[in-house]
Amino acid sequence: MHRLISRKIHVILITIAILLLVIASTFVINPIQHSQAKILNTTTPASGCGTRPPITPGNSANETIVSGGLKRKYRLHVPLDYHTFVKYTLVLNFHGHGSNALTQERLTGMSRLADRNAFLVAYPQGTIGPDGRTGWNTGPWNYPHVDDIGFTNDLITHVEATFCINPQAIYATGFSNGGGFTNVLACKLASRIAAFAIVSGGMHPVSGGCQAAQPVPLLEIHGTADRTVPYNGNPANDSEPPLQQWLRGWARRDGCAPTPSIFLRQQRVLGERWSACKGNVTITHYRITDGVHTWPRITSAKHNVDGNVLDATKVVWQFFKNESASLPGAQIEAGKGSKDV
Repeated sequence: MHRLISRKIHVILITIAILLLVIASTFVINPIQHSQAKILNTTTPASGCGTRPPITPGNSANETIVSGGLKRKYRLHVPLDYHTFVKYTLVLNFHGHGSNALTQERLTGMSRLADRNAFLVAYPQGTIGPDGRTGWNTGPWNYPHVDDIGFTNDLITHVEATFCINPQAIYATGFSNGGGFTNVLACKLASRIAAFAIVSGGMHPVSGGCQAAQPVPLLEIHGTADRTVPYNGNPANDSEPPLQQWLRGWARRDGCAPTPSIFLRQQRVLGERWSACKGNVTITHYRITDGVHTWPRITSAKHNVDGNVLDATKVVWQFFKNESASLPGAQIEAGKGSKDV
């Protein structure tokens, strides 16, 4: 009798073990590879990975967080091909003086590009300064004087906690005043943001000096006919330096070769690159002859009404994409799950 009971218990235990194995097998996730998504290492899970996103993939939404005791706003786009167990690139895209997050999304068209290349875009919203216009704290009296660096840091933390983000692939870009603030972030938040791209940026002296935590990969695009942020500088506007002087400053800071090489020479576009920098970073500059104060876009030959000769959105993304490819341990499969920019 005891043997019969023991045998039955043994059979029951084996049956339970088999059932547990079957149940466990249903939860195995097949990694989905993207050109800009690093497969999640399950031994070090990110806090936002595996949770249902509060924004439907393929859409943008306005969100708020509290930072520095203030309610701060931002707009976030989640790519159409978002999966909760894949680590994604995050791009911060800062608007210009007097603008807003929605306008920056429309101006750059980066959300559409994000859908094609599977990355997230956050469009932070600046506060209102003494002149009654929105902007970022880059120094001049008429711009806001709030802790925008703290806000950016808090925003990254919040997005990482909500979505599956690769902390090594967080990038910042911005236009005009937003570009100037991107320069501030390069000086103050390089420990958290991997690379920086500036379009028509107004670079004012950084409060406390520029002391980047590590060598900084940097891209700058500027037109020679820019009257808002003149290419040759504007001492009257809080000592805005000439662009070449500003670039040489970063080249010294990054320990690059003193003289740039020319990698692109077209009728109206000159591409310069400072190399041999510390940390294998590069500083890249596109100078657009007769280019005005704008974020240049080329959507098609029929719609290029401004005569732009360069698409800044694609150039910025390619720059970040190249930086992602050089990340230590990055698992990038070119041509899988991505489309041409």
